[in-house]
Amino acid sequence: MPISSAATKAFDITLASGEPEVLSGQGVIVKSQISWKEAHSRLSDFDVLVVLGGNIDEILKEKAEPLSLISAFSELQKADPSRERTLLSICTGSLLLAQQGILAGLSATTHPDHLTKFENLCSQAATRELSERTDVIEDARYVVNNLRFDLGDEDENPYIRRKSDARRPSNAR
Repeated sequence: MPISSAATKAFDITLASGEPEVLSGQGVIVKSQISWKEAHSRLSDFDVLVVLGGNIDEILKEKAEPLSLISAFSELQKADPSRERTLLSICTGSLLLAQQGILAGLSATTHPDHLTKFENLCSQAATRELSERTDVIEDARYVVNNLRFDLGDEDENPYIRRKSDARRPSNAR
């Protein structure tokens, strides 16, 4: 039985895709609720856009969705900064943000197997947009950029989680 977002004060989740069902690399089938076209028409209703990785090469080559959806969502925040919106990428989804120039002047990371491609996309976007370069962090598990607060330099930023920060396994079993 689904949990009501009104009862839990949690997010109302809407899944968008170009196809009714998407098969993940791990074998999980995810059913979309709306098309890319409908997502564009309802974009101002959403507070968070989560961009998942996968099928990156084809999306970049074809300049396919969700590239324009990412840009449109980013523009919404610029047009109305009084309403906070969050853009989150998972795994290689960061390559799509890089392609769209969303990461200019920020710190970012991606799946280790795609770091070179990621650095190239970030560099190309900075050149194309005449914007600041992205600080690509190679040894991080995740990076959080919050443009509303000064998080200090990279070594002080509590929102950069590095592989070396992982706890050692416990010997007590």
